[in-house]
Amino acid sequence: MPRAKGVSHQVLIALLVRGFGAGASFALSLVVARVLNTTEAGLFFIAFTIVSAGSRVASMGMPTAILKVVGANEHSDWGLINNVIGVAHRRIAAIGFLVVCVASWLSASIANYIFGKPMLATLLPITSLCVFLLALLQVLASAIQGRHRAGISSFVLNSVFPLVIIIGTGILVALGLSIDARSLVLLLVSGLLVALAIASIVWWRDSRSRWTPFAKPDVSFNRSVIYLSPIVIMDIVVQWSGYFLGSAMLSSTDMAIFSTAQRTAMLGSLLLIGVNLVVAPKFSAAFTKSDMRQIKQLSRQSNRLMLIAATPFVALILAFPSMWMGFFGAEYERGSALLQILTLGQFINLLTGSVGYLLMMTNHERDYRNIVLLTGPFAIGLAFVLTNFFGVVGAAIATAVAVATQNLLAVYMVKKRLGFNTLSFFSP
Repeated sequence: MPRAKGVSHQVLIALLVRGFGAGASFALSLVVARVLNTTEAGLFFIAFTIVSAGSRVASMGMPTAILKVVGANEHSDWGLINNVIGVAHRRIAAIGFLVVCVASWLSASIANYIFGKPMLATLLPITSLCVFLLALLQVLASAIQGRHRAGISSFVLNSVFPLVIIIGTGILVALGLSIDARSLVLLLVSGLLVALAIASIVWWRDSRSRWTPFAKPDVSFNRSVIYLSPIVIMDIVVQWSGYFLGSAMLSSTDMAIFSTAQRTAMLGSLLLIGVNLVVAPKFSAAFTKSDMRQIKQLSRQSNRLMLIAATPFVALILAFPSMWMGFFGAEYERGSALLQILTLGQFINLLTGSVGYLLMMTNHERDYRNIVLLTGPFAIGLAFVLTNFFGVVGAAIATAVAVATQNLLAVYMVKKRLGFNTLSFFSP
């Protein structure tokens, strides 16, 4: 039975690929900040955040459930794997159709009354299509990840569409054409279609893969989805409540600065995502074999790698926030304090390790669901109060505190259910 030996090598490869995706994401933020004024940039970042958060809601936790199924059954039951992927595609297609119809019909009302940004109305129908496309991409990327192909999974999910947007923007600039937020959202559609095509080729070129459009729902899969759906929603609330409440209460300029600060702060947490690409399916496989020792080894080994890799990066951001924000333009430098606050919250997220996946891959979805059901409303209330009193700085503080609280509660639950502390980095 494979042990944690060799995981470091796999994690390093995943981190290299994920680092490339992080670089592409950072470059995309730079391009947006440079080619658009702060008002248009703010509108694009709001639309992009709607796509990121909305796609996770539309997928209803199915990517994580698929990751669990594929990780546990890759060498045994491809009938089950094909079945759950067919069910996921059918459900997301239905949800996507509904989302596109509602967004197209009520775009003006959503833009005016929810976000207080009338100019956002023209972006929402295209944005809703992106929500559907990204949800489909997340399902395929999770299935690929479950087969322990972390590198290609990360590439199709995180690198392809930013590269398409950057290249497309360069072409538009070279042709002397005007660029606005709508242009970049249309390029996002193109990028997601390219990424979906690549992911589809990777998945269905395997002879074991079968297209099953009339697949029947699996009982255990449905149970996982029932637990994971509220987890996904509340996880988004914790991560993005400060941003969405700020979008409704603050100017587009403030939100452009907040978004660049948050996306820069999250570069460090991409290390955690890269590690999760490798260890999440291994957690599921080890739990299937009742090998708790391997789960503990994998967790501690990956946590040590993240601590070593993330500390220098976080130190650079905390020491030179103005330099980082200055990359986006002089007007963004006033977001230096936001960057420091958000980076501290993400650093705690890194220190706690893969606690969410540890619980979800070991049949403790219910415990993690209870944690996020507690921290989600807490995040909303905190964001509303602090944003109201302290503006964009309050939104940043609320986001950092909510993220840290959720992960520390998950550390406690891992200790209670699995018997070890993920913060004990160097325990033998």
